[in-house]
Amino acid sequence: MGTIAASAGVSLAALLVINPQVKNPDVIHPADKITVPDKSAKPPAKTKPVVSLARIRAAAVRDPDRGQGGTTYPSDVRPVEAVLRAEGLLDARWCDGSFGTMTRIAYANWQQRARVGAPPRTASPVLHSLRLLGAKHGFTVEE
Repeated sequence: MGTIAASAGVSLAALLVINPQVKNPDVIHPADKITVPDKSAKPPAKTKPVVSLARIRAAAVRDPDRGQGGTTYPSDVRPVEAVLRAEGLLDARWCDGSFGTMTRIAYANWQQRARVGAPPRTASPVLHSLRLLGAKHGFTVEE
């Protein structure tokens, strides 16, 4: 997906947002349908994915107890997972739209790296750290 995003001139996070059916961005099968922008068309105004802090927090609480792949707000979680992966903090196999245990650990490591947010043991997403991550990787955070 990263190669597809680069050739389309969009971020991986943006490509994942318009392709929610992709569970693992490193595994694409020949029958998979991927939506990409048409290069011959006039480029659309660049819009950043919008992530809800309230939904991310809810997913961080609910998803770990749902088991692998159990999701609360996958459209909000996917852009966050994509950029945690881009930061080298989250393996692609955990980029499934679920703010599960591995995503919580990756987010806690992001907070520690950025020196913001709750203590790493809680990994509770906070506005400042999520906005820093979004500013660095091209998504917007709403409260």
